[in-house]
Amino acid sequence: MRNPVRLAREVPFASFCMAQILFAGMVMSALMHPFLILSALVLTVQVSGGIPLSLWQWGLLAFDSITVVLGYASFMVLGRMTLNERESRGFWKVCLMTPVYWLMLSLAAWCSVYELWKRPHHWHKTPHREARPLANSTLPVI
Repeated sequence: MRNPVRLAREVPFASFCMAQILFAGMVMSALMHPFLILSALVLTVQVSGGIPLSLWQWGLLAFDSITVVLGYASFMVLGRMTLNERESRGFWKVCLMTPVYWLMLSLAAWCSVYELWKRPHHWHKTPHREARPLANSTLPVI
């Protein structure tokens, strides 16, 4: 958000607060996702190995598991709702790849944090070749 003061003036206060909460939640969920997965895996391995968990570890395992499952489920439900019948045929592939997608999203978020810390004014551009002008374009070629 480039100008939060201007945004706060232009939208109702409740909408401004909700936008801040949603934005912070998206960023934090991307950053925290690998830690939730790692914590759940470590605690599950402990339980599988016969190592007893304390009450707070059981609570952490429940929190991690519920958070990840509900996050994946809401992501898939919202994605499915936007598809028509023809598009939804291969949706099971999306469901299988959701954990990979979220881990890649988290990697990108952590790379962004690193870039922001090391090179705060650097614009990380996606490499691609120069676009060709459209054949029937009336726009001037620059």
